Amino acid sequence: MLQRDPFNLPFFFGGTSLLIVVGVTLDTVQQIESFLISHSYEGFVKKKEVWNLIYLRSIFIGIVNIIIFGPPGAGKGTQAVKIAERYKIVHISTGDMFRSAVKNGTDLGVKAKSFMDKGELVPDDIVIGIIKDRISEEDCTKSGFLLDGFPRTIPQAESLDSMLSEENLQIDKVISLEVNDSEIIKRILKRQELEGRSDDSETVVKNRLEVYRKQTEPLKEYYKGRDKLVEIEGVGEIDSVFDEIKSVLD
Repeated sequence: MLQRDPFNLPFFFGGTSLLIVVGVTLDTVQQIESFLISHSYEGFVKKKEVWNLIYLRSIFIGIVNIIIFGPPGAGKGTQAVKIAERYKIVHISTGDMFRSAVKNGTDLGVKAKSFMDKGELVPDDIVIGIIKDRISEEDCTKSGFLLDGFPRTIPQAESLDSMLSEENLQIDKVISLEVNDSEIIKRILKRQELEGRSDDSETVVKNRLEVYRKQTEPLKEYYKGRDKLVEIEGVGEIDSVFDEIKSVLD
């Protein structure tokens, strides 16, 4: 039997299964959430709990906003690429943006390099301006985005919340990759041998870890208090770690 909801979204019912066919474009993500939660469809939605909500958003609306963070060398970039591909969202890596600027010798690159080479965070006024411009671009506003390397401090997170609020947007999920310091140092020194990055020496790495613990790790409590944080064990095979991430987002 075919039934139509107030948003003209057709539903086919068969036992406890539910096949959703999109007939029209919904105006907002909130309409999907409120409609499915309020109807509590058996076999699809438990009481006030929507199964596969983020993946559902990525299919129906195409707008999902995610943050991934963790200590340097935790594998953020690797997992971010896989997440962006699966959920069809834009991968925004501040590290890649800065390294490209440094390589090309731009004014931004010159400013950023002096901080990066010492293992320090690039100042907020530089980072926030770049992020604000990037997430305002059409690909992000239409598809959503994955932030990799931002925010790194509580003030940056607060600035991000304000930016998104102005556009009636929000962060859907925050993934924290958990890797111990000894594993981090081993990974980064190996990367330094392969890539020769100036910010990958042992002294710089230890300073970066100290900066991370003091300035970035507090973000876990910030997003935990907003019920958005998920902690993922980052040690293991790449695909195994990604499976854990999918189990959260799917």
